[in-house]
Amino acid sequence: MIKASIVIATYNRRVPLAGLLATLAKQTVPREDYEVIVVDDGSNDDPTPTVYAYARALQVTVLRQTNSGVAVARTRGVECARGRIIVFLDDDMLVPEEFVAAHLEAHDGHDDRVVMGELEPDARIATMPLFERFHARVLQKNADRFAEGGTFAGHDVYTANLSLPRLLFFQAGGFDPAFFIEDVELGVRLEKLGAKFVFSRRAAAVHASDHTSLDAWLARSAKEGRDWVRLVRKHPSAKTASPWRFFSSANLLARPLFAAAVVAPDAATVLARLVLQGAAGADALGLDRATVTGMTVVYGIQYFAGVREETGSLRETLDAYRAYRGLQRST
Repeated sequence: MIKASIVIATYNRRVPLAGLLATLAKQTVPREDYEVIVVDDGSNDDPTPTVYAYARALQVTVLRQTNSGVAVARTRGVECARGRIIVFLDDDMLVPEEFVAAHLEAHDGHDDRVVMGELEPDARIATMPLFERFHARVLQKNADRFAEGGTFAGHDVYTANLSLPRLLFFQAGGFDPAFFIEDVELGVRLEKLGAKFVFSRRAAAVHASDHTSLDAWLARSAKEGRDWVRLVRKHPSAKTASPWRFFSSANLLARPLFAAAVVAPDAATVLARLVLQGAAGADALGLDRATVTGMTVVYGIQYFAGVREETGSLRETLDAYRAYRGLQRST
């Protein structure tokens, strides 16, 4: 009987997908206990032959669709799933042999759990672009916080390595494809539903290169800022999900640069690239802390430019920030 359905959305990543499938084929749980559903989101290079090369070792299914986004692709995978537990994985992951077993054990006796597995950086991280190393550092920092007993909420959810009961997914309403941060938005609704969030280091996955460019990363950072504004607009009761919480927790030296991005969002990318040059210089000198701080500022500049663009006028943006500060003082 199938207990877990592993849903993988993919787009033009046939080679890393093959690496993931190879690790999924070596699980400690019996083959009949889990299935792998790969949803191709309109790739130029059909991954079907790559997936079915593992048909002896895995119960595999390939679904193909026109390019509609990861939210639609993952939802389609869940709709076709036969397991009680859904495991979401990005297509550039590598997993240990006990991966499926760890996710299943975390759900044993529970119908309301959302399990986030640790995301470990690739061993080749030193050779990756600076912005990818920054992203890996952020993931590691969050993992350490969760593992040490830090509380986390729906807005901390990521679907790069996450499992939950199939029924709970549909009870929450599934993914909203209108969001770029569709995993976070689903997490907020799961929290409203009373789901319990659990972090598992045993259910770890190695996160390989993000396979993107600097320009794409900068654009994505701004897009995340816009989506966090939209998230709070859709879920006004999710007070802790405010995009302004990043501003309040930022280094005092970084805040003026974030404020500059809010005032002049059109100039944000130029400013971000200047700070990036400084971070790269610090990296060349082996100044790790300065490098991380610099990259945090680069991300924040783009992020808050996105916040401003989505909020509207400068006055509306300042009003939103003041409202957040007022809420902070009253709690």
